[in-house]
Amino acid sequence: MSETSLDYDLVVVGSGAAGLSAAVTAAYHGLKVCIVEKDEVMGGATAWSGGWMWVPRNTLAQRAGIHEDIDTVRTYLRHELGDRYDAARIDAFLEAAPQMVSFFETHTALQFADCGAPSTNTMCMPVRAKTRALGEARRPTIASRATQRSGPTPVSPRSMRAPTTP
Repeated sequence: MSETSLDYDLVVVGSGAAGLSAAVTAAYHGLKVCIVEKDEVMGGATAWSGGWMWVPRNTLAQRAGIHEDIDTVRTYLRHELGDRYDAARIDAFLEAAPQMVSFFETHTALQFADCGAPSTNTMCMPVRAKTRALGEARRPTIASRATQRSGPTPVSPRSMRAPTTP
C-alpha cells in the first residue's frame, strides 16, 4: 500500500451550506482547501432544502428598503429558542449573516434571490447558477463525479471566484 501525502491549509468536513461557505471563503482568502464528504453527493441537508436561508437584516431586504429592528429579531429568536437562547451567539449571527450574503454576492459567482414577503424580506435562496462558464468541469454531474472517485475534493480560489473583470 502506498502512502499519499496531502497538504492543505484547511480541511472542511461536510459539504452543506456551512462547510461549503467555509471552504469558499477560505479559498477566496488564498488558503488551500479540501472538502471531505461522506455521502455520494455534495450538498448536505442544504441540498434537500433547496438552499433557502433565513437571514434577518440581509442586503436584499436592505436594497428593497426593508430595515428590520435588531431587537425585534432578538425577541423572536428568544421566544423560539427558549432556554437554548445564547445572547453572544445570536449577536454573532445577527452581525455575520448579512455580511455573508454581501460577501458571496460581491466576491463569488453566487447570487441570491429574495424569497420573503414584501414586508419581511428575510428569506433568500441562491439563484440558479449558469454553469456554462465551468466548461468541462460541469460534466459529469457532482453526483456521478463523487461516485467515480474517492478521496478529498480540493477547492481552489480560482474555482470559487466569479468571472469578473477588474
